[in-house]
Amino acid sequence: MTGSVPDSFAGPLPREGIGAEAAYAEVLARVVPYTMGNDHARFWGWYMGTGTPVGNLADLVASALNPNLGGGDHAPVLVEQQVVRWCAEAVGYPTSASCLLVSGASEANLVGLAVARSAVLGPTVRTEGLAGVWTVAVYASSEVHSCHRKSCELLGLGEASLRLLPVHEDQTLDVAALAQREGLWLHVDGAIGGFLGLSAHRDLVRGMARADSLALDLHTWMQAPMDVGLVLVRDEAAHRATFSVVPAYLRHATRGLAAGDVWFTEYGIDLTRGFRALRVWMALLAHGADAHGAVMDRTTALAYRLAELVDGHPALERLAPVGCDIVCLRYRVDGLDEEQLDAVNRELVLLVQESGVAVVTETTLRGRLAVRVAIGNHRTRPEDLDLFVAALERLGPRAVAIVTG
Repeated sequence: MTGSVPDSFAGPLPREGIGAEAAYAEVLARVVPYTMGNDHARFWGWYMGTGTPVGNLADLVASALNPNLGGGDHAPVLVEQQVVRWCAEAVGYPTSASCLLVSGASEANLVGLAVARSAVLGPTVRTEGLAGVWTVAVYASSEVHSCHRKSCELLGLGEASLRLLPVHEDQTLDVAALAQREGLWLHVDGAIGGFLGLSAHRDLVRGMARADSLALDLHTWMQAPMDVGLVLVRDEAAHRATFSVVPAYLRHATRGLAAGDVWFTEYGIDLTRGFRALRVWMALLAHGADAHGAVMDRTTALAYRLAELVDGHPALERLAPVGCDIVCLRYRVDGLDEEQLDAVNRELVLLVQESGVAVVTETTLRGRLAVRVAIGNHRTRPEDLDLFVAALERLGPRAVAIVTG
């Protein structure tokens, strides 16, 4: 943002209120027009949730009720328990697994790795830390998300413990190289494609249920408003042993509000937990799981359609196969070297964003900068792809002129 909008947020702490109506007017004037735009049909940046009206309604109800989902004997806890069972069923994981809703897949991956650390190293890691522990290795794809590095650092394992394995030409990991015979803890990061079991592409995640722990996102392809993710752990006892601390003031009861069979505070780091579950519960009740799978099928088909448009365009080049709903491409110009082409496509991403036509982002594949289009948005239609390609045609020469002078 430029101009007066950032400056308008530089004021001091208000000592006297202006009233709810005036405060809401400020929201309409200074916040609503300048959001990320991720509720738009052509928002394909990073891999970000787009939300739904049912989810918005659920958030309003959840905020009004304002319960603490740390535990206790009240209906919101039952809602979360049902949601996590439904999600386990949706991905083919045992419904008896230990489950916890969290802020997103980054936290879900952290929780899964924390359980793995405790299960592998034993209970003394909680009392004595990592002192005297032998070297620990965490094996992952070289394309693994950056949150896993953060998890290794936060858990005291260090970045050096993250051993990155080479991938195939299509960026997939050699699953046969995962060495099951060594008895390693298998954690699956299913942030994007974890729910493909609901779609016609379920074979792509066949065998995922064999994982010891599994991280999922519900605010990406499942369209829930942010933020909500899920971690599933096959061994409930190992999950609880990793996090459980029950001081006197949180002692569970058999009667009254402090009753309840499951206290989620024993399975993660949060004591105060919001009613995230309602936005997922209401959406599944309203639309059904099959409708969510149909969105995955439709957006995947749109990604393949975009790939066809790219392949048939003389100035565009696709840099990777389309696995599901992500297309990586770049604008090509004869006579420019790789460094110049990277600069052109970096500028093109910015020009597309600034044009207001679409939001796409950049990434690097095999050392080359790519324009990354992640079509997980249930609002996207075929005509949106045509508008996007037309924008690349229009803005590509401008990006070249900026880079080459």
